Amino acid sequence: MQRNDNQFFEAIERLHFARLEMQQQPSFTSELRDCAKAMWNQRWLVIGITVFALFLSVLYVRNATPLYTSVAEILIDPRKKELTKGEVVPSGLGSSALGADTALVESQVAIIHSESVLARIISRENLDQDPEFIGGIKSVFLKAVVDTTKSILIGELSGSPMSPYDKAKRKLLKRLKVKRKGNTYVVQIAMRSNDPEKAARISNGIAQIYVSESRRHSSNTTREASTELDSRLSDLRKTAQAASEAVEEYRRKNGLIGAQNLLVVEQQLRDTNNQLGLAQAATETAKSNLDEARRLVS
Repeated sequence: MQRNDNQFFEAIERLHFARLEMQQQPSFTSELRDCAKAMWNQRWLVIGITVFALFLSVLYVRNATPLYTSVAEILIDPRKKELTKGEVVPSGLGSSALGADTALVESQVAIIHSESVLARIISRENLDQDPEFIGGIKSVFLKAVVDTTKSILIGELSGSPMSPYDKAKRKLLKRLKVKRKGNTYVVQIAMRSNDPEKAARISNGIAQIYVSESRRHSSNTTREASTELDSRLSDLRKTAQAASEAVEEYRRKNGLIGAQNLLVVEQQLRDTNNQLGLAQAATETAKSNLDEARRLVS
């Protein structure tokens, strides 16, 4: 009987301690109440942050300008002119597993991104004086807000300021996207701008500058080939003249003019004449190639 009473009192004591622990632990309702109380105490800060964020959003929407994209496409011709053969032969076709010459196309993409091309389009379109490309902000108040926010978040930037040209170039590279169209020899030049006409002018202008640079390089190559052909033609003329003089000298020394009974000598003479004919044919071919080169240069 005594043992049962002890177990009963122990159970009551455990129940009492459990109730005390439950009372000491905060309930979900009390935690929610404390959170609401803390927010209420900081209500002006919360309201201020919300209003400021809403103000910045409205200000951005009112001053933001949509960007328009213009795309120009260029077909890269992988063929080159073989002037020494007088014909156009393919070069660079199918050197990759998928067909088109990847190295050739990527090289042309790099040329479009080169300093010479970008400098010409910046100068042609006066991008170093364009507020869109040198970082100008139409709204003075918005500019002040942006500058203040930058100074608060990241502090004052150190170092010398960028020149208008460098700013325009950086913005141009950011807005310009040059890529290969699939596995083809077509290169796409995409330009984004606030003005659709300006985007079209810049993308088409870059394409025109690239084509102009390519033609200038091709013209220089043709001119160099023409100079080389001139030199070869002169050498062939000298060779043909020397062969002709050798034949005449051989005939004169051996008295072969009109001779009919010297078969071995006649064979030697025939071989020499053949060499002369080949030299003359080579001279004519070189002259034809030179005329073709001059036609291409002109």
